Amino acid sequence: FPCQDLSIAGKKKGLEGDRSGLFYDMARIVAEIRPGWILLENVPGLLSSKGGQDMQAVLETLAKCGYYIAYRVLDSRYFGVAQRRKRVFIIGSFGNADSIKVLFEPESIKLNLPKGKRKGNQIASTTGSLTARDCKGIGSTIDDKIVTIPKIRRLTPVECERLQGFPDGWTNCLSDTQRYKTLGNAVTVNVIEWIGKRIANKMEEKCDHL
Repeated sequence: FPCQDLSIAGKKKGLEGDRSGLFYDMARIVAEIRPGWILLENVPGLLSSKGGQDMQAVLETLAKCGYYIAYRVLDSRYFGVAQRRKRVFIIGSFGNADSIKVLFEPESIKLNLPKGKRKGNQIASTTGSLTARDCKGIGSTIDDKIVTIPKIRRLTPVECERLQGFPDGWTNCLSDTQRYKTLGNAVTVNVIEWIGKRIANKMEEKCDHL
């Protein structure tokens, strides 16, 4: 559900906002259809919005619909893509506690990288540099004899696709402006694939016991 009212960069209206408040419409549909599983994603700001009251409202609303809820902050950089992207993932399993097993089985610890791992430097490479002299006339107060400021090029749409785990050219049907916007709003494919496979495994286990 939309994150704009929950983001720390927004107006922080929380679930009272017109956009993030769409959670309640989603919950109404869930209550009517009652799928076996539900999966929600949002920004970490959800956890602290309104002093934690919004997260409590999310959990209580879904619990009243009959779901056992598990939630966890996952960072895309631990799933094979070159970006830090922390998001809250909320999983609900109807009538049983399988959601907890999906997010918190022991092997998930293997996704943690050791501290001090060397950071990559190939994604936002420099294409040149700007000196202090180049900055004159744009409000810069840097002395001519200091420093060279690296000039960082903009990521290409294909690189943005790779950062989110999409195949190259996946968004070719859109304009570049829309590609950047769409990819920025997308959920990292690798993370969703990991969660989806774990849900599928639990469903298969259920079938095997029937």
